[in-house]
Amino acid sequence: MNDIAIIGAGKVGTVLGRALSLAGYRIIALTCSRISSARKSRKIIGQGTAYADNIQASREADVVILTVQDMQISRISEELSKSDIWWDGKYVFHCSGLLPSNILDLLKNRGAFTASFHPIQSFTCKNQSEQSIKGIFFGIEGGKKSVLLAQEMTKRLGAKHLVLSPEDKSLYHTSCCLASNYIVALLDSASAVLGTIGIKPKQAEEMLYPLVQETLQNVKKFGISASLTGPIVRGDLKTVKTHLKVLKSLPGHSRIYRNLARQAMETARKTKRLSTEKIKALAILLEDK
Repeated sequence: MNDIAIIGAGKVGTVLGRALSLAGYRIIALTCSRISSARKSRKIIGQGTAYADNIQASREADVVILTVQDMQISRISEELSKSDIWWDGKYVFHCSGLLPSNILDLLKNRGAFTASFHPIQSFTCKNQSEQSIKGIFFGIEGGKKSVLLAQEMTKRLGAKHLVLSPEDKSLYHTSCCLASNYIVALLDSASAVLGTIGIKPKQAEEMLYPLVQETLQNVKKFGISASLTGPIVRGDLKTVKTHLKVLKSLPGHSRIYRNLARQAMETARKTKRLSTEKIKALAILLEDK
């Protein structure tokens, strides 16, 4: 079993570190920019020594996992590569969804096996349950030996994996952002529209959450296309026209509505749930005016 160091044990690093420790891996060290934060993460993970020094934390590890912001990966890779650590045979993974593994080439040139190891999950706090790792996918990209270890780790975590090429990563990460970050932005838009009739944000959240939850359950059970409901898939021109009318005074939300309605129309078209005539009529109705 591999001894692991977590560099940058924030939300992602702490949740992943605890999940790895429960999967049988030994977390021997972890770092944060502040030692107090590292100690908090160590308490949650239940293993390892807390450091503020990345080199000291990495020295005895078989696997070093960088769970830092994208903009810090290159700097930390350079810092570690210039150390007196013997990198031959060690593994270094970063957890960026966007950046390829070649950002770690300074360490690869020192003999390390490198990869990107991105959990397709959102992380909101250090105390998030390690169960949020179960069943998710990890996007993996790197050298053959690194990918094999990453696949083994995902299996032990009770997760799945998707092996990517470096060229795939930008579109892969864009998809993840659309599904996670922008669904939050969409809900903020929906909440703001409710706000115009006096509904406060907290109440809007309580109203919208069951709707979103049931929709996602339908997606899980029936698939994306089959879960589309509403006026677009029904070809209900009158309802769509009413929506666009009331959104005239809210141009930002109107643009969001039109763009998503066009995408919903495309989803319905692919499943042949709309006639050609209704598609043409909706397209005209949804034109930017």
